[in-house]
Amino acid sequence: MRKDSAGLITLVAIGLFVTSSVIAGIRVMPVPETPKVLVNQVGYWPDMEKVFIFQANDQSVVAGAVFDVVNVNGTVILQDQPMTYDGLLWHNHYASGNFTSIVAPGTYEVVVRGGGAAWRSPRFAINDGVYDILFERAVEFYYYQRCGYAPTEIVPGYVGHLICHADDGYWVDEAGAVHWKNMSGGWHDAGDYGKYMESEYNTQYTVYALAYAYETCKEIFNGLESKYDTAAPDIVDETVWGAQYLQKVIVPDSLGDARVLCNIFRREKGRFDRMGYWGVPWADTDNVANTSDDRMAASLFISDGDTWAEHHEYSICFVNSAEAMMVAAALAKAAWIEKDFPYWNDEPYNATNLVANATALHDSHVGLIINATYAVNRSQDWSTLWTTLDCITELARWANYTHDDAAWNRYIMESNTLRTRLINRMDTNSSSVWTNIHDTVMALFHHDAVVNGSVGTDLVDLIGRYTNETIIPAANSTDNVFKFYKSNTWIEDPPGTWYFYEYYFHYWGHNWATSTAAAVAMLGYNMSGNQELKLRAADNVVHWMLGRNPLDLCQVESLGTHNLPIYHHRYASIPGNPRGASPGCIPNGIARAPPIETGNWWQVEDLPWYDMRSPIPGFVELGDFRSNEPYITDNAGFLIGLATFIKYWD
Repeated sequence: MRKDSAGLITLVAIGLFVTSSVIAGIRVMPVPETPKVLVNQVGYWPDMEKVFIFQANDQSVVAGAVFDVVNVNGTVILQDQPMTYDGLLWHNHYASGNFTSIVAPGTYEVVVRGGGAAWRSPRFAINDGVYDILFERAVEFYYYQRCGYAPTEIVPGYVGHLICHADDGYWVDEAGAVHWKNMSGGWHDAGDYGKYMESEYNTQYTVYALAYAYETCKEIFNGLESKYDTAAPDIVDETVWGAQYLQKVIVPDSLGDARVLCNIFRREKGRFDRMGYWGVPWADTDNVANTSDDRMAASLFISDGDTWAEHHEYSICFVNSAEAMMVAAALAKAAWIEKDFPYWNDEPYNATNLVANATALHDSHVGLIINATYAVNRSQDWSTLWTTLDCITELARWANYTHDDAAWNRYIMESNTLRTRLINRMDTNSSSVWTNIHDTVMALFHHDAVVNGSVGTDLVDLIGRYTNETIIPAANSTDNVFKFYKSNTWIEDPPGTWYFYEYYFHYWGHNWATSTAAAVAMLGYNMSGNQELKLRAADNVVHWMLGRNPLDLCQVESLGTHNLPIYHHRYASIPGNPRGASPGCIPNGIARAPPIETGNWWQVEDLPWYDMRSPIPGFVELGDFRSNEPYITDNAGFLIGLATFIKYWD
C-alpha cells in the first residue's frame, strides 16, 4: 500500500564495544575488525534520499574506495561511484555514498570496493510500501506481550506462551484494607512480568500511542492482513485490549473519587518480589483468582524502595494526577477509534464506557491542576501538563461529537488555559531553557488541530524555533556522519561544580526519545517546509533504527538482516525462545558502555554500545537491561514517530 502523503533537544541519548572482557560483570564483544557497509536494512521509499555509510578502523581502507549498487539478481545498477570521506568518529573512519538516483522497486545491495577487497551491505528493498511491515510488527509485539492471555505463534519462528497471571488483583486502600478486583490483562513490560502505571510513559502512554498511530495512518492499518479474531484492524484490537485493562485499575478512593492503582507486582511470602522470578510466565501464579499467590497493586516505592516514587498526591496506593490524566487521555482516544467498530458495543469496555471512565478521572483530578476560575495551579510541574491537555482535548472532541455543549465549553476553557500556560512557559529566545518536551509539543499541536481547527501562529513560531535551536544543531554536530541526535545536559562533578556536557550516548538507551524527536521534526517540516527537518527525521526514526548505525543492527526484531543476539527479557525462559525475543520488539537502544567498576556514565568514553553476548544452551542468560530491555514505551514512541513521519512526508 502506498504511503499516506497527507498533509531536542535534551535527548536521553542512545548503542561499539571497547574490549573483549568483562565490564561491570557484563561480557562484551570486541570492536569488529571487518569494515562494514551500513544501510537501512528494511529499505527506502523511491522518492527518499538514500545514503549508506562505510565504516572501517583503518583510514587507508576508506581512502579511494568506490561503490556499486546491484540488484537481487546481481545486475549492476550503479558502478564505480565515488564516496565522501566524513572523518574519524568513535575510533572508526567513515565515508558515505549516495544512491538516491535509484527509484525502481526492487531488492538491492551496496558493494564497496577498494584495495583489492570488497564488502557487501545487507539487502534492502525500495518500494512505496516498504515501511508497512514496521507497523505490522510493532503492533504484533504487543500481542506477544499480552498478560492474562495465551498468545499463539502468529509470526513464524516466534513462540507464544500459555495463559498467565489470570489471577491478578489485590489492592490496598488508604486505610490499609485489602480488596480483590479482577486486574488481569494488559501487557508485560520492561522485560519482566510486571504491569506499570507509575509514570505517564507506561501502559497508558502505549494505549494512547496505538490509537494515535491508527488515527494518523488509518489507510495503511486498514490494508494490513488481520491476524486477530475481530473484524477490526489489529492495532485497534490491541488498543482496546490495553484500554480494557486501564479500566480495571480504576478504583474509588475513600471519598468516592476515581483513582488509578500504581503497578501490578508479584509477592513471595507476603513480600514483594518484583523482579525475582525468572521462569515461564504461566508458572508465576496458579491462575486461580483470590488465592494467596495473586499479584498485588503497589507503587515502586512500596515494592522495592525507589525513592523517586515515594511521593504521591492522593495515597501511596494511587498514581499522581499527571499519570491519571494520561490514563484518561488514553481511554478517550481509544474510544474515538473503537466507536467505528461495533464489535465491542455490548462489552463493558465499549466506547461509551471508556469515555465515562475518562470523564470520571478528569473530574476527580482536574481540580488539582486547574482551579474553579480556570487558572493553572503553579505548583504543578509545567513539563507534565501535556497529559492533562491530551485528556481535555480528547474529551472535548467527544463533547463535540455528542453535542454536549456544556461539557464542550468547559473543556475549551480548561484546554486554552493549559495551552496559554505551556506556550508562555516555553516562549523564549534562549535555547538553554529547552527540555525534552516532545510530548508537550505534540499535545499542543493536537489540541490546536482538533479543538481550534488550525494550528495557532504562536505555536507555529514556537515549533519553528524549537526545531531550529535544538533538533537541527543536535543532528549537525561536528563529524556527525549519522545525523543522530546528539544530546546535552548539566553535570554536577564534583559536587558543587556544574558543567555543560554534550554527548552522543547516555547510560541508558532510549529509542523512544529518538522516535518522538523525529515526530516533532516532522511537525516542524510540515509547518515550515524546511527539508533538513524532514531528512533528520528520516535519519533517526528509520535509518538509525533499521540498521544504519555503527553496530549494523536493525533494532526492530524479526526485520532486517542483523538483530540483537539476546534481549533482557524473562521470555528467555520460554522453551523455543532462548533469546527472549518478541517479533517487532524495539529495545531501549544503543547506550554507552557500562562504567568500569565504579564511576558515573559520563566518565566512560562516549562510545556506542549494546550487550551482544549469545544465549548459553540450557541456561537463561539475559542481555543488559540498559540497552537490551524491551519497554513497551519504546514501541509506543516508535509508533508515534513513524506514524507522524509517514503522515507528513510528501
